Formats: sequence, C-alpha cells, structure tokens
Amino acid sequence: MKKVTCVVVGDAGVGKSTIITQLTQSVFEEDYKPTVEDEATFPLLVGDHDVELTIYDTSGNVEFARMREDKYKLGEGFLAVYSITSDESFKELKTILDKLKALKENTVPIVLVGCKLDSDEQRQVTTEQGAEMAKLLNCPFAEINAKERDHVVDVFTRLVREIERISSQHKVETTPAAAAKGKPKKKKCCTVL
Repeated sequence: MKKVTCVVVGDAGVGKSTIITQLTQSVFEEDYKPTVEDEATFPLLVGDHDVELTIYDTSGNVEFARMREDKYKLGEGFLAVYSITSDESFKELKTILDKLKALKENTVPIVLVGCKLDSDEQRQVTTEQGAEMAKLLNCPFAEINAKERDHVVDVFTRLVREIERISSQHKVETTPAAAAKGKPKKKKCCTVL
C-alpha cells in the first residue's frame, strides 16, 4: 500500500480538526477545541489503488507557528482550509501559504478548501473568491460541509491525486535526458601544481 503524508493548514477555528475527524471517524464534534498538534492515519481508495494517508493537523494559533512549520517539511501535500464565514481566515491563509512555499523547494501540491458550507447564511468569502485564489495557486478548489461530511473524502482523494500528478511531472522533468538539457556544459580544464 502506498503511503502519503499530508498536512492540513489554516487559521484557528476554520474546521481543520473537524474535517480530519469526519474523515477518520465519521464524527462531528460541536464544541471547538483548539488543536496544538495531532496526527491520524486513514486508508483511502484513490482510483484503483489503496493509499495509507498520514494526516497532520496543525494549530492555527500563532504561538505554535514553529511546530506548524516542522510539519510543513514532512508534508507531501497540503489541504489549505479557510472558513467561508471568516474573511480574516481567508486572508490569513494567503500568509500561511506564502510561508509554506518558502519552506518547500518544488511545486507544492495543494487543495484549497472553503469550510463551513452549512453556515452559508453567514458567508463572508464568496465561492468566486475561493475559485480565484485556487486559480492563482493553480490548484483544485472545493467548498465543503464538514458537519454533514459532504465532500470530505473527496478533498483528500483530490489531494492524493494532486500529489501523484505533481510527483509524476517532477519525475519527468528530472529524467537524465531532461537534466542533461538543462545543465550548462562544463569547460574542461586541468590544474597545474
């Protein structure tokens, strides 16, 4: 079984832990409990193959930024979550993603997720704003209702597919023939002692 590591990132209180709990336990917890750091595993069928997904839940609180950045280094892909009921969480996610991209050298597989679709009457971030951000990030986008588990499995499946897509592109770009094309030719020289 293929193993994949993903990290769920976003501001505090956007629903990161709820998404993970719904995926792994099919449970919705009403009470908000701030996360310091958590880890879960989940078997996921992606197309015709099984994947063992390790999911790191990061804290959105500023005081845990260092721990969050340690998890960024472990992640192969990232679920970038904001609450549709909080324009501030949408703005903060841009900052989080800038830090993430600064730590990673290659293209970063991301799925952008607008959470709390069940609170649409309190919406502050439009679907169009989310779609525009996803276009700028060149990544898939979805809005979900974690309370009812709507599209929860789908966003993780899309993330694994995005990881596989980018990984296969990276392998193509780093084949010996491709690498030789990009390398400048070395001048031959000798050193006289």
